[in-house]
Amino acid sequence: MLNVWQVPLGAQIPVPKPDWRSFPSTAYLPDEIQVRLTPAAIRQLPGSNIPLAGKSGIGIPALDSLWHQFGFVSYKKLISIPILPSKTGIDPINTEVLRWIRIKLPSAKLLGPALQLLSAQTQWVEIAEPVYKVELYGTVETPFFEGQWFPDDSLFARQWHYHNVGQTGGTPDADIDLPEAWEIERGHPSVLVGVLDNGIDTTHVDLRESLSPLRGFNFYNNQPELVPGNHGNHTSGTIAARNNNVSWVSGIAGGDGTPESGVRLVSCQIFGVPSGSGGIENAFFWSAQNGVAISSNSWGYTQPGAFNQSVLDAIDYFVENGGGSVLKNGLVIFSGGNGSDYAERWPGAYSKVIGVTATNQDDFRAWY
Repeated sequence: MLNVWQVPLGAQIPVPKPDWRSFPSTAYLPDEIQVRLTPAAIRQLPGSNIPLAGKSGIGIPALDSLWHQFGFVSYKKLISIPILPSKTGIDPINTEVLRWIRIKLPSAKLLGPALQLLSAQTQWVEIAEPVYKVELYGTVETPFFEGQWFPDDSLFARQWHYHNVGQTGGTPDADIDLPEAWEIERGHPSVLVGVLDNGIDTTHVDLRESLSPLRGFNFYNNQPELVPGNHGNHTSGTIAARNNNVSWVSGIAGGDGTPESGVRLVSCQIFGVPSGSGGIENAFFWSAQNGVAISSNSWGYTQPGAFNQSVLDAIDYFVENGGGSVLKNGLVIFSGGNGSDYAERWPGAYSKVIGVTATNQDDFRAWY
């Protein structure tokens, strides 16, 4: 694969297709696969739309014969959320992320044969792939000095990554120069940041005032009620913990203490508490429809080199249709992982996202 600096500005970097057979079996679900149907397949369906779920077939004879041959248990459409009335112009035939279905197999032994035969149905199937596992990427527990504007949050002095004066034995100024950035901008409420993570604690004193009126949605459990988790709270606090409220930590775009400052958080829960994941494609699609400008993602696939094309399609949709009222396109940010290695970890390696890695308090590559 080409490195990003070897590609001319604006050029599309080729995306390698993962070979599931080269990965350990722990990298994917043993009894599920997913397929992206072709536009021709969608046109075969009543109303040119995939039903949300089914148990006896998809409605395309050539594929339904395979369905009965393998004894598939059921399928569900990956994008299951309703399209907003203001977005009804979306074309279900030519919008790639809307053409995905996930199929439940009766046995893990059928995964390889089912992928092979479905991939051969090129008139009806564009892509057939296993469902690769994802995981949260950890946060370093450094809970959340003085000249420029500094917030009065009680733990700000411990946030060396914002303003490093050697308080942890590190190198002064090995930081992100946040006080300098605050002289230019401290966040604006018209900027909605979707946090794809655990749920956010909507009652937390340092987060509740930064929440958007949208609040968000639990895509993992497909319900409005959010289930907060430490990881989701930590990443959300880094983004927009309220500044100048005396308590807890400071957020990068947490404002200056006035109500009209600071970005607004939207909790897009895709991880359960304490474990489990799901609803990723729905989270990106919903975010684009609901005016989210930036999508923050501190997670990735468990196996280097593995990814699902359905997730890349969902990211593409957000990039093309997100941004809300403040950006022309949606901006997607991903963690590069916790391995402190040069492994190709997705979706952080995708050319349409900003991949973020870490340096430590001495400005060297961090172990985390």
